[in-house]
Amino acid sequence: MVKRLGAFQAILNQAQPGSLSLTDTDRKTLTPKRPSMPDPIRPIRLLHLEDNPQDAQLIHDLLAAGGIACNILLVDSREQFEAALNEGSFELILCDYNLPGYDGLAALEQVGKRCPDTPVIVVSGSINEEEAVRCLHLGATDYLLKERLERLVSAVKRALKEAADNNRRRANEMLLRIAGTISRLGGWAVNLPPHHVEWSDEVCAIHEVPTGTFPKLEDALAFFTPEFRSIIEEAFTNCSRMGIPYDLELQITTARGRRLWVRAIGEAVREAQGTITRVQGAFQDITDRKRAEESLRRSQERYALAAHASEAGLWDWDLTTDVIEYAPHFREMLGYSVEEFPDTYAAFESCLHPDDRAATQQAIQDHIKARRSRPSNAEFRLRTKSGDYRWFLASAQAVWDESGRATRMVGSTVDITGRKLAEVRLREHAALLEKAPNAIVVCELDHRITYWNRGAERLYGWTAAEAVGSSMRKLLHPDPGLFDPAMKHLLKQGEWIGELTQVNKHGSILTIDGRWTLLRDEAGNPQAVLAINTDITERRVIETQLLRSQRMESIGTLAGGIAHDLNNLLVPIVMGVDLLRQSAPDELSQRVIRSIAQSARRGTGLVKQVLTFSRGAAGARVAVHLGHVIKEVVNIMTNSFPKNITVTTNVPEPLRLVHGDPTQLSQVLLNLCVNSRDAMPEGGRLTITTRNTDIDRQYASMHHGVSTGHYAVLEVADSGKGIAKENLERIFDPFYTTKEEGQGTGLGLYTTLGIVRSHGGFLTVKSEPGEGTTFTIHLPEQILGGDESGSAGRSSHPFVELARGHGECILLVDDESTILTITQQTLELAGYSVLTAEDGAQAISLYALHREKISVVLTDMVMPVMDGAKLIGALRRIDPQVRIIAMSGVDVPDRKARDAAAGIRHFLAKPYTSETLLTMLRDVMAGNGRQPDGAGPSP
Repeated sequence: MVKRLGAFQAILNQAQPGSLSLTDTDRKTLTPKRPSMPDPIRPIRLLHLEDNPQDAQLIHDLLAAGGIACNILLVDSREQFEAALNEGSFELILCDYNLPGYDGLAALEQVGKRCPDTPVIVVSGSINEEEAVRCLHLGATDYLLKERLERLVSAVKRALKEAADNNRRRANEMLLRIAGTISRLGGWAVNLPPHHVEWSDEVCAIHEVPTGTFPKLEDALAFFTPEFRSIIEEAFTNCSRMGIPYDLELQITTARGRRLWVRAIGEAVREAQGTITRVQGAFQDITDRKRAEESLRRSQERYALAAHASEAGLWDWDLTTDVIEYAPHFREMLGYSVEEFPDTYAAFESCLHPDDRAATQQAIQDHIKARRSRPSNAEFRLRTKSGDYRWFLASAQAVWDESGRATRMVGSTVDITGRKLAEVRLREHAALLEKAPNAIVVCELDHRITYWNRGAERLYGWTAAEAVGSSMRKLLHPDPGLFDPAMKHLLKQGEWIGELTQVNKHGSILTIDGRWTLLRDEAGNPQAVLAINTDITERRVIETQLLRSQRMESIGTLAGGIAHDLNNLLVPIVMGVDLLRQSAPDELSQRVIRSIAQSARRGTGLVKQVLTFSRGAAGARVAVHLGHVIKEVVNIMTNSFPKNITVTTNVPEPLRLVHGDPTQLSQVLLNLCVNSRDAMPEGGRLTITTRNTDIDRQYASMHHGVSTGHYAVLEVADSGKGIAKENLERIFDPFYTTKEEGQGTGLGLYTTLGIVRSHGGFLTVKSEPGEGTTFTIHLPEQILGGDESGSAGRSSHPFVELARGHGECILLVDDESTILTITQQTLELAGYSVLTAEDGAQAISLYALHREKISVVLTDMVMPVMDGAKLIGALRRIDPQVRIIAMSGVDVPDRKARDAAAGIRHFLAKPYTSETLLTMLRDVMAGNGRQPDGAGPSP
C-alpha cells in the first residue's frame, strides 16, 4: 500500500508518545529539536592509526588549523586498533596504509565487520592506483598521500558530511518503519470505482477488528459516530470526485463499543491523464491528546485566574506547539495589546534585545539539557511599545513527559530596570576603583574577601575570581603575627596606617604601605574592612641598596685610611729587607730575609686588594702569567677552604701572557673560587684550568662585545648545586645575591665582571641545577716588546748593583719617623746625602737654607700641619725648577689628574723597595721619564 512520507511526518509531529517502549537511540533519533536552539558544537571522535608520531602530529595540527575540533585516539598497532574498535564508537577513522605487520586493507576489513557506517580515510606515504582502488572497494571513503595533505581538511569535511547525510537517511527510514507504532498511525487506500477499503494493521487495531480486515467503503464509514458520519462522507466524496484533500478530527465507535477520537487524512491519486483513480490517506488515534487538551483547557482557566491576581508577568510555554499563554500583566509591563503581542515565542523573540538573544536561548537550552528540577533564572531586555528597552528577570521551570521530552516551560517575568540602573551606577564607581594603581580590597570581619580590584590582581597575581571568597589573612599574610595586631588596632581605632609584609601568588615577599578603614552600617556597627595597599617593595630594595652603597663607601674610606697606615708600616720592612740582605753572611739568614720579603710583598698585595675593592684603585698593568695568579690563589685556598673540597689545577705550557693588574686578576679568581666553595657546602671538586684559544670573526659576530684575536682562557668549574635558570641572568647585577642575609653583599660577581671587562676580556657562565657551574674568562694576549717575565718575580740583584748616587743631596719629608730613618739609611748607603723633615713647614725651611745643594725633594703626600700638595706648591713658588718625587700609601682613582694639576711628574707608591726608590731617583736626576715597577706615570 502506498504511503506518503510528507503526510505521515505531519501527523508524527503531533503524535502522543508513550504507547510503545522505545530504546534511547530511537528516542534521540525521533525527538524533534527546535531550530532556534541548536545543540552546542562538540569535537568529533576520531580514531587515528599511525605509527609515525611526527606524521600524526602534522595531521592533527592541520585538522586544528582547518577548524575541525577532534577528540583523537592515536594507535600504532593492530592490537590497539582492534581494541579501540571494540571499546568505542568513532565518527571518523584515519588509517595509515603501511604499518609494521599490518596494512590499511586489513584495517578496512576490521572496520567493515565492526562499524561499517564509520567513514575511513586512508593516508599513506606511498600508494599506487591499484591499492587505492582496493581500499575504496573495501569501504574507504577517500585516500590521501602524505605529500599532498592540502586536501586533508576538505576530505575530512566531505566524509563527515556524507556520514551525516547517511545517518539522516537511515533515521528517516527507521521513522517510517516505526511511525505507525509509536504514534498509532496507520494507512488506508480505496481504488476507484469504490470497492473494498485497504487497511493497515494499525488501522485494524484502532477499529479493534482482526488484522487483514478489508471492509466495504460503506462499512468503514459506519464506524464513525452519527454526528461525524455526514462530515466524513462529504469529505471523501469531494476528494474522490474533485481531488479536494481533507484532514479531520472525528469520533468513531470501535467494534468493541469504545468511543475514540481519530484523525483522518485523505488525498486523491491521479493517473497520467489526470483522472482520479485512487484515494489514500492516514488514520490516527488521538484520544489521549484530546483528553490532554481538555485537561489543559481546564488548567488554563485556573491559571488565568491566578495570573490575574499576580503582578508578575506569568507565562506558560507549550514547547510542542510554540504557543505561549501570557498573563495580562506581562503585556501590560510592555504596553502591548493581545493583537500586538500574540501568544507565540516569535512575538517574545521579536521584542528581545539583539545582544541578549543568544544568551537567552542558551539559558533555555541549558536548563532543558540539564533536566534541572529547580527553576533557572535569566536576565534580558525587552522592547516596549514606546520603543524603549527595559530589563526583566525571568524565572522558568521545564516540564517533562513520561518519555523524558520537555513539553512545557512555565515561569514568571519581573521588571528589574530600576535595579539594573543602580547596578550600572555601582559599576561606574567600581570602574574608577579598577583604574586605581593601588590594590583595593574589601573583606568581611571574618577576613573573607568580597571585592578585589585590578590593582590587586596586578600586585598579588590572583584574579578576582580566584581571590573573592578567600580569607585575606590566609591568602596574603604568611606571618599572621603581623596581621593580627594591625586588625586589632583597626577594630579599636577605626583606621590603621603602616607597613606590612605580604606574599603574592608566586610566593614572593612584598612590602606594602597599607591604609585600612573600618566600614560601618547605618547603625554604626562594624561591617567590613576597606584596605588600600601600595607596593613599596622596590622602594625598600632601593633604599637598602643605597644604605649598602653608603656602607661600602664608608668601608672604602676606612679601608683607605687603614691602607695608608699599613703602607707606612710596611715601608721600613720592605726597605729593611734590602739592607739586611747586604749584611747577612750565611744562606740561612738569606732564607729568613727572603721569607720576610715574601710576607711583606704579600701584605702589600693585600692592601692593594682592599683598595681595589673598596675604592676602585687600580694597580699597574704589566705582563701577567695566569699560572702565577693561580698559584697565589691556590695557596690562599689551601689554608682557608674546607678539607672536603678537592682543588685541581691544569696550567699547560706555553701559556700566553696577558696585560693586566695581578692584584685585580687574583681578586677575580678568588671571587669565583669563593662562590664555588659556597655552592659546595657538603664538599666537592673545584677545577681551575687555563689554555690558549683564538677568537675568529664567526664567534665574535655571535657574541656582543667580543673582538677577534688571541686569548688566554681561565676556567673555574665546580661540582656544586648549580644555578637556577631564573637566577642565571641576574647573577652579575649589583647587590643581587641568593645567599642568606648577612652572608653576601651581591658585589662579588659584579666586581669580577667589571675587572674582566676593564682588561678587554669577556666572561661566560654555564650551569644547570644539580650539575655544577663553570665560569670561563677570556683575556686578550699581551703584545710584548721586551721582557716577558711579567709579574713572575721581582729583582733580586744585590744592593751594591742598584743605581747609586754620587753625593747628591736629597730632602726627605715624611711624618713617620720609621720611614724617615730606613729611607735615610738606604739613600746614604747608596751614596746620597740626606736632609730630613717631619712636616711641610720644616721642609720649606730646610729647602730655603740648602736650596743650592738639594737635588731632589722626596715628600709624603699625607702629613699633618702642611700636606704634600701644599708643600709642593710652596716649593714651586720658591724654585719652579725643583725636582720632586711624591709618595703616598693611598692611590685614589683620580690621582693622575690631581698630580698633573699640582705639577707632580713622579709618584712613588708605598710601600716601595730600595730598587724602586733608587731607580726613580736616578731617572729623575737624569731627566728620564721611564717609571719603575710600582711607580706612577710620568706625564
